[in-house]
Amino acid sequence: QEPDEGPCAYRYRLATDNLLSVRQLDEVDDPGFNDGAAVIADTGLGPWIRRWSRHCPNCLAAGRSWSLGWEIFFADACGLCGHWLVDTCGACGKRLAWNRDQLLRCDCGQCLAAEESGSAPEAVVRMSRALGCVARGQQPDDLPILSGLGVEQCVRLIRLLGTYGAHQGGNVPQKVPHLDRLDVSWQISTIAAEVLGS
Repeated sequence: QEPDEGPCAYRYRLATDNLLSVRQLDEVDDPGFNDGAAVIADTGLGPWIRRWSRHCPNCLAAGRSWSLGWEIFFADACGLCGHWLVDTCGACGKRLAWNRDQLLRCDCGQCLAAEESGSAPEAVVRMSRALGCVARGQQPDDLPILSGLGVEQCVRLIRLLGTYGAHQGGNVPQKVPHLDRLDVSWQISTIAAEVLGS
């Protein structure tokens, strides 16, 4: 696994390098061959987004590999170029599932590097970059307040701050459905990023 490669992207690359689909890779019993899936399974639900995939079309178009930071809850912007991540195909309108046939294409054939994405707020970019650093075991210089926390602890803190900050009175929901979708998570990540950045 490459240093900045997420566990789900690793599975895709492993499948492609061995001329398999991801579905076929899941059927292989050899434990040494299935290391990517083991990485995901060992984390529990944790900080990893496993149902929908998110990507930065700008970075993919520049030839960069799938980043570890794109697979973390609430890392809704690309820490490298500062654009919002994308989790929906612009051609067919479907959300991009991790079980599609090709990593860099939607099941409809649309190249993910061809999607459009705008600039994200600086606070969200800094928080996304910090989450990527924490996941790689590096110091989160962009948000020193996260120093000493694990990535799962950071995700829980962001969820707590963002959920309570976005709430307009009454009971605060204990569970927020669809947190793995950008149209839901950006509302939480944006508020949490402003709180942590201040």
